[in-house]
Amino acid sequence: MAISYQDLNPVCASFRFNDNDYELRPFDLAAQVWAHTEFATDDNKNGVDVLSTRIQDLSDFEPILKCAWHLLKRKRHFGFYDEFVSQISKGDIASNQSKLIGDIYNAFVKTLGVSQPQLDQIKEDLELKKHNAAEG
Repeated sequence: MAISYQDLNPVCASFRFNDNDYELRPFDLAAQVWAHTEFATDDNKNGVDVLSTRIQDLSDFEPILKCAWHLLKRKRHFGFYDEFVSQISKGDIASNQSKLIGDIYNAFVKTLGVSQPQLDQIKEDLELKKHNAAEG
């Protein structure tokens, strides 16, 4: 399923960590500029395009954490980015690390403006790709 920019409506989203809710700002134009400079490559590939490709690799959660940190409204709880990554990597009281990363991923995607039905369709498409790859 292809999602166009017209389908997106950036919103705030949150994830739960150690019994606290942490809110992410919408992924707005300023965040797009930040992502371009943060993820652009030497061959002048647009940073937002690079980010889009990297977040599809669910085993590489570094770009998700960088974006979550950038959009995080209450950074003071964590201090610095490295402390944020360290705490997230350990997981939290209520869930394991992979569920927590999934929750952060879903919150980040919502800040982009992707709706729940669109997320469900993307998940179906990914599962179909995995199934087809396994068969063929």
